[in-house]
Amino acid sequence: MAAVEPWVAVQKKTFERWVNIHLEKRQQAVVDLFEDLRDGVRLCFLVEVLTKDSVGRINKFPRYRSQKLENTSLALRKITADGVKLVNIGPEDVESGNNKLTLGLIWSIILKYQISAYIGDKTGQSPLQWLLEWLRNKLKPKNLRPNNLTKDWNDGKLLPALVDAVAPGLFPDWDSLSDDPVGNLKTAMGLAKDWLGVTPLISPEDMANPNVDEKSMMTYLSQFVNAEPRQGAPIGQHKGLNAGNVRVYGPALEEDVLVNTETRFFIDATKAGKGTVSLAFGGPAQPKVDVRSKPGEPQEIVLTAPKAGDYDVVINFEGKEIPHSPVRIHVVPEDPDSTKVIVKDLGPNVQIGPINTFSIDGSKAGGSGFLEIGINGPTLPANQIFIEHKGDQKFECKFVVVEKGTFLVNVKWHGEHVPGSPFEVVGSKK
Repeated sequence: MAAVEPWVAVQKKTFERWVNIHLEKRQQAVVDLFEDLRDGVRLCFLVEVLTKDSVGRINKFPRYRSQKLENTSLALRKITADGVKLVNIGPEDVESGNNKLTLGLIWSIILKYQISAYIGDKTGQSPLQWLLEWLRNKLKPKNLRPNNLTKDWNDGKLLPALVDAVAPGLFPDWDSLSDDPVGNLKTAMGLAKDWLGVTPLISPEDMANPNVDEKSMMTYLSQFVNAEPRQGAPIGQHKGLNAGNVRVYGPALEEDVLVNTETRFFIDATKAGKGTVSLAFGGPAQPKVDVRSKPGEPQEIVLTAPKAGDYDVVINFEGKEIPHSPVRIHVVPEDPDSTKVIVKDLGPNVQIGPINTFSIDGSKAGGSGFLEIGINGPTLPANQIFIEHKGDQKFECKFVVVEKGTFLVNVKWHGEHVPGSPFEVVGSKK
């Protein structure tokens, strides 16, 4: 199978997100743009949403190729009548899942119903020229002038400036960001989504890529043309506070951490302004946390996790989540130590017939609770051995013996006998 060209993959993701914004109004969605439009059903729904008119009678459960082609024809006839220019794109191309022609169809639809809808027919410019000129005018007060919609946006500086230009004060420190293009773009896209209603149709990683797709960028950036701050938007923020300049690092984030062992990481907000850092931990248990601060220095976060598992730490600066948050701390079990396992309530006598019970406490023995129990009698092993995990590495074992004599109870923790194992018990009738 031939490799997919990078621009095809990026454009596909962008167009899928754009299509789903509109299909949501019909409680529909696409997962794979090329596959999910082939029967024409969702394409017809998309066209009806955009044109606010019926395409005609849709076969919603097409079984045959002819029915799928008829659905697609309904959609194409409708948008053609509405002024969409289609070049060498027919129903057969969509039904066969032709990647590039399907992308071409969706791009023609985006041009008509989003980009050209903003521009109108008055300028005489191409959509690309008009959008680039609009961005230049918007960014001119900030002494920025993009020359394209691709490479000039890779460094993560233009988008934060645009967000602040559309809603002055929403991103006040756009001009003093750290050297983290992806992180800065993530912050800007988050603000644009939350307060301007601009859907992140392209990922921060794709925008920061030198080979970023121009049509994907046009689709995303054209949303800013009609964007307005929502009620309650935190505009007019004080300059000097910028969550994008907070840096997080340290051994707790870079290597596995042993359970019940002290570890640490650092939060450097010294370049983010005079603000407050807040933390929220999620995971299998609440860790013990000690925050150590000195003026003008990174905060040291010292923690001890009581249980193994993944702990996610959400980090906010002045109420805004920083780039790359949440960070993850991976806590692993202690190395197993069978000598710390305690066996209780076993022997020296066990009853023949009724259920016998004893307990195993491995809460201080480390490992992942790999417990083995074998009970052998004079001629027969014990019958019906049941082991139940009670939580926190504690177990209960139930068993039945059916003959008199001495039984050996083998209890192993991760393959090693625990203290006292094998235990000798005598089976007898009460």
